[in-house]
Amino acid sequence: MNIRPFDFSDGDYALYVRLNNAVYPDRPRTLEAFRHFDATKGPGEVSQTFFVEHGGEAVGWFAFMTPRFNPVPGQLEVEWGLLRGHEGLAEALWGALEREVAPHRPEVLVSRVREDWPQAAFYAAHGFEVYDRMWASTLDLERFDLAPFRRPLPEPLRIGTLADLDCQSEAVQRRYYALIAALLRDVPSAQPVEVWPFEVWQERVMSDSRFGRSGS
Repeated sequence: MNIRPFDFSDGDYALYVRLNNAVYPDRPRTLEAFRHFDATKGPGEVSQTFFVEHGGEAVGWFAFMTPRFNPVPGQLEVEWGLLRGHEGLAEALWGALEREVAPHRPEVLVSRVREDWPQAAFYAAHGFEVYDRMWASTLDLERFDLAPFRRPLPEPLRIGTLADLDCQSEAVQRRYYALIAALLRDVPSAQPVEVWPFEVWQERVMSDSRFGRSGS
């Protein structure tokens, strides 16, 4: 097994997307999303990715980063994945990840993992404990019935889409941000949700070319 760092080239971004989507086909990511994540890294934030090669081919990756949501001093978020048929490299991969993380001297490692992923059992076997639980909220656009929402509403209420708003206006952005911040603070969590400052939210959300598109 060989470990090499991600070099931020077009080829490595494409490889990262291919590996991620092969390991997590029900959570597909895009080249655009990975590039935007790297481009909006904040000052002092850690973010490193490594590829796992076997027989001269990339068969997986691991990464660690400053948690993007609710960061806590001393914490690093970790993730990893291996293509089917290469699960036997998991222990060696984890050892490599621990060596690369060590110079940053984290007090706690955190990860986001679904209960039905093989990684869940692996993390539990390596000392991780459940700290918080989140539930996915999705909308099946092919089965969604818009009819109930077409009924008349009392003035001044109306139902629209983000496309109806002038999202280039900072005044509109600030109103939208206030709504998102209020909703996030109302989400039950193990620790109070720390909402990004407006300027950070503006850069990471409003400047994202995927903003407002399905699946972003």
